[in-house]
Amino acid sequence: MTDRLNELVSSGPQGDRALIIFASPEERCMGIAKLAHGFTARIVVILRIDDEPNEQREENIKNLCTLLGSVGPVKVVNTTHEDPLVGLDSLIGLVSEASGGGQVVVDVSTFPKNALLLTLRALEQVPDLHGVRAVYSEPAQYRLRPVASPVFGLRRIGVVPTFGATFRPNEELVLIMLLGYERDRAIAMWQGVQPHRTLAAVSGPSYRAEWDGIAEKLNAALLAAIGEEGVHVVDPRDPWATYRFLKTVVPEGSGQSLENVYVAPLGTKPQTVGVYLYCRDVPDMVSVIYGAPVAREHEYLAVGIGPSWTLTQWETSVA
Repeated sequence: MTDRLNELVSSGPQGDRALIIFASPEERCMGIAKLAHGFTARIVVILRIDDEPNEQREENIKNLCTLLGSVGPVKVVNTTHEDPLVGLDSLIGLVSEASGGGQVVVDVSTFPKNALLLTLRALEQVPDLHGVRAVYSEPAQYRLRPVASPVFGLRRIGVVPTFGATFRPNEELVLIMLLGYERDRAIAMWQGVQPHRTLAAVSGPSYRAEWDGIAEKLNAALLAAIGEEGVHVVDPRDPWATYRFLKTVVPEGSGQSLENVYVAPLGTKPQTVGVYLYCRDVPDMVSVIYGAPVAREHEYLAVGIGPSWTLTQWETSVA
């Protein structure tokens, strides 16, 4: 983990090319914006879900526009939970128009994981983009729901577009699950995929000592079914820890996996960034899967704004 932010600092005297934030009902979608005093960008893009009305999200968007008005021109781009590809062309168009090199700062705090993967992949295609810096705000606390949502299930389980490896029908299917606090979704995905073998990663050490063991308790039934030999511990805050974990457990041969490997990023956003960096570095090794829920009633609530920091940064492939 890099040094925590006292404020969001531009990467050069000309400022950054863009700042991208995904608006959420969670207060922490404003965490980075509140640190942006003196930060400048040629465009600020706020992504907004428009197929799921939420008054708190709309209030947070108003506050974001106010907080970021001095950073640069602010544009709100609509997307959807149903199809995270919606709005991606508009986002990339705005970043492309803000020409002149520089890097894009992406606040990954409240992105849906499939939308985050797609956004990071799409940014690789922006001409003359020098790099991406991923920043993140923790929640101040989690509040676990006492009872799982009565309307639970997955509408579908699918491969995130552009994150699919070649499927080899004669090989076994291995499922790698990065587990967090969404017990029911994890079990539904495991049952839906029906892998020959499963590996699970639980977070450790936790962001805070009082959160130690929560993911293990929530996922106790699934972990018991997997068995101790299939359970690993991965740092929830360091994307490169997830990258190294995948490099270690995915068997390689001639530039391809020796098995059909699915990765389910159900843990933290930094871990999801690590999944992206792995797929970017070694394409066609794994397929990243996402389970779309029937109802978006999480088994936990992220409350307040905790510490913020830069997760990592990387150069993009198009110069």
